[in-house]
Amino acid sequence: MSRHVYLDESGTDIHSSVAIVAAVIVDTDAQWKPVEKYIHGLIEEFVPPEIQDGFVFHAKDLFHRFTKNIFDKRKHPFEAGPELLRRILEIQGKFRLPITYGYVRMREVREWPDPLPKNVRIIKKDHASECHSEAYVRCVLLVENYMRVLAGPKELAKLIAEDSQPTKRAVEEAHTLLMGQNLSGERAKKFCDLSWSLKGALPLDRIIGSIGFEKRTDTVLLQLADAVVYALHRFHEGKPHNQPFVDALTHDNMLPLHRNGAADGGNGLLMSPISPQFKKL
Repeated sequence: MSRHVYLDESGTDIHSSVAIVAAVIVDTDAQWKPVEKYIHGLIEEFVPPEIQDGFVFHAKDLFHRFTKNIFDKRKHPFEAGPELLRRILEIQGKFRLPITYGYVRMREVREWPDPLPKNVRIIKKDHASECHSEAYVRCVLLVENYMRVLAGPKELAKLIAEDSQPTKRAVEEAHTLLMGQNLSGERAKKFCDLSWSLKGALPLDRIIGSIGFEKRTDTVLLQLADAVVYALHRFHEGKPHNQPFVDALTHDNMLPLHRNGAADGGNGLLMSPISPQFKKL
């Protein structure tokens, strides 16, 4: 028995104030095929037939009412985009898919030019990558905790992320740190510090192997993770016109979401229903 865990990130560019990573946990035996079939059904229902072949949805495109497919990079107006995005976000509750996320606020690592441009955020690239790695760690620690506390005693999880060069290195480095592999110097010290502070949570035990990388065209489950992290990123940045999508994701129960502007970051779990046994790391 196993779980496939699909991860995606948002806000890892130098202009965002929050870096966030989200993970969708799928029971490989019981849920993978039904969820895939359901998403393909939504595509058939909402997407014009002439662009269904090679269609890959991006949450940002759907939110802004346009779309495109892999064979035609031109943008097509798509008025049904927001409704399709909302329906995709409802999948968490329909199939009871656990979702974990971790986020880091990047305001403390900003570098402001002089004079300060109006309404512009500029963040050092290295620091943005560091924040992405920390958000990944926060997210994956909750996946590990979920597998230890709520999954079956013999179940294992395999992590899969999008094969994207700008973020691949940060993800790989964070993952090897959590696995306790190939560490020396400062990274070995960081692993020891994390292990001590997390009281037995490291190295990862129920998450196996290296992280896998796939293209969004390989599986619609990565596209589902894209929709989830997009809605969560907008929530944590306080973006407008996001409430219908947060409601769809949380089923009108925003209790699991915490937006504390004073905190450097955090993590969380979305489940239907939420188990009182789950303890955040």
